[in-house]
Amino acid sequence: MKNKKILIFILTVIILFLAVFTACTDDNAEQVEIENIKIENITESAEDYSNLPILELNPFLGTESNLYPYYAYNAEDLKMKNPWSETDIITKMPVFENNIYWDSVRNRFEGYGLSKEEAVEIVENIVSALDLTLNSLDTHSFEYNTLIIAKSVIAYCDNATINVNFDNIVNISFENGIPLPDGYNFSIYDISKEQEVNDVLQYWLDEYAYVFDIKSPVSSMWINRMADGKSTFFVPKAYERSDDMVENILNFHFKTLQFMAGFDYDNETDTLIYNNTLYLIIYSNKNLSQKIGDYPIIDAKQAKELLLRGNCFSLTPFDEKFTPNENNIAGVELIYNKDSYAEIIMPYYCFWIEMPPELFEEDMRPTADGLKTYLKFLVPAIKSEFLDRMPVWGDNTGIIDIQFNIN
Repeated sequence: MKNKKILIFILTVIILFLAVFTACTDDNAEQVEIENIKIENITESAEDYSNLPILELNPFLGTESNLYPYYAYNAEDLKMKNPWSETDIITKMPVFENNIYWDSVRNRFEGYGLSKEEAVEIVENIVSALDLTLNSLDTHSFEYNTLIIAKSVIAYCDNATINVNFDNIVNISFENGIPLPDGYNFSIYDISKEQEVNDVLQYWLDEYAYVFDIKSPVSSMWINRMADGKSTFFVPKAYERSDDMVENILNFHFKTLQFMAGFDYDNETDTLIYNNTLYLIIYSNKNLSQKIGDYPIIDAKQAKELLLRGNCFSLTPFDEKFTPNENNIAGVELIYNKDSYAEIIMPYYCFWIEMPPELFEEDMRPTADGLKTYLKFLVPAIKSEFLDRMPVWGDNTGIIDIQFNIN
């Protein structure tokens, strides 16, 4: 009996030992498996950037000129529906050669764009999609100070003119306008009519997005205010939505569709009266075929540190009178430069900085209570080891005095 009790005790101890051993082994196996997963993930996320060329920092940023302030009651109104937010985790962004850029040595635009044949094909596709009658076709050159800046193909149709420039920007103007159906009202200057303008934009997208092969348009309509706070107008605009955040940001900047309503001019009041017709469609699809590579980027927090250190661009006349600080940063966006001077298209962090109104000329100062003035300050998003230099606030060497609006 005694031996039986001893045997039971020994078996119990063995069973408990095996249970504990198995549990420990499972824990260890789980830990090893977790560690392997972590190592594997690190291995997968580690990329070799050693073959990427050093990028020449764009010294111009001519289309980002800040001689005139942006007016808003808060910085959210300034962001123009950028799909990026600070919660997005992006570790790398593509960089491209600009297909058409300003050659500062030869003092002219260089590069390549659509061929005449490609532009004509786009025209013909639009004519067919809109069921227009093509009357004549012409090639047009735009000159600036005797320099040929760009060429375009112009198609003249009944009640419509189609202009396709060689940077793949399409303008379709309707001489007599395309009337909106009953129930739609386009009041571009009435801030209380934002929903009505959104409804009109959605109608136009439903009617015309297919012409440009935009399958998933999303509104990026924004509000532009004047110094009195009352004179505002909507910019009905959209871009091609993508499930990929980086592509979404690229489309927001480079694959867009914009509409302008028809209007009549009132000589007595010196105002434009919109007449519920579609006057102009502007489609832009920038050539981004010459990709240099995917470059590692810093995050918004690191960009803010560089901003406060003075590693930023801003084409303002205030570099001796004003320096950004912690208290006047109103917001930040991740953007691409849309500068027609740059040889390289790369991402920047755009900081909206609240500026003292007294820095501006009197006619530029806000007159409405609570209305604020803002300027853009840009910090390169690409990590500094991949740039030939970092910008220095106040050093605008290389900036040339030519302005083009390519939005």
